[in-house]
Amino acid sequence: MDYTGDDGGSNSNFIKIKVSYGSNWLDLTVPSHITFGDLKGVIAEKIGLEPDVQRLFFRGIEKDDQIHLEMAGLKNNSKLLLKENIAKVEEVSTSNDKTEEVKETQVSKGSELVAEVKADVDKLAEQLRALKKIICEGHKVLQKDLIFTVEMLERQLLKLDGIKAEGEGKVQRKMEVQRVQSLLDTADELKTRNLGSKAKSSDTVQKTTNCDASESDIGNHDAQPSSPSSTKGTQDWEVFE
Repeated sequence: MDYTGDDGGSNSNFIKIKVSYGSNWLDLTVPSHITFGDLKGVIAEKIGLEPDVQRLFFRGIEKDDQIHLEMAGLKNNSKLLLKENIAKVEEVSTSNDKTEEVKETQVSKGSELVAEVKADVDKLAEQLRALKKIICEGHKVLQKDLIFTVEMLERQLLKLDGIKAEGEGKVQRKMEVQRVQSLLDTADELKTRNLGSKAKSSDTVQKTTNCDASESDIGNHDAQPSSPSSTKGTQDWEVFE
């Protein structure tokens, strides 16, 4: 909002006013018919103080935004006092602080939820290791135990999908999703192996699950896949009668 006049005195529609703000004086030339609310807009453009934190006083009385300058008795060389609305400034500051707190809380909450899921996945990974050990020794396990483990892992995936996380929490969630998916793959292989463990001859080679791999590799983020050319850890299961 930029008002310009002819010098203030040559045009009766414009008046020159002085606004005291702290130790400074602000000289303005504005139309006499504008409101104090409009004047706050002019001041905001000049000094960057937002209108809603401004308080304008004329002859010791604070003026409402709806009052027109000429109706309040302002004329050439009238002086106004400008003060900051401290309560409003604190309100804006508090609002900004709360916004940051909400963001920080969301980030923290996301990480906490991922950690809770991780704890549950750790238990399921341990169960899967135990089942794999039994199957790899040539024994059968109850198929419902494998099915239950798969269902619980799928439930953890759903939990992870519903977590809103940012920053480190987002990275942790992605890693945990990959971990659960890997566990599901292993569980599916074990289900197949468990069903067919007694149906094949002893010289049949099962290609789906590697029993020579370390049991600790199940559910381990740091476990690396074995190289196809490696002579260790790549032998397929033997089928036990």
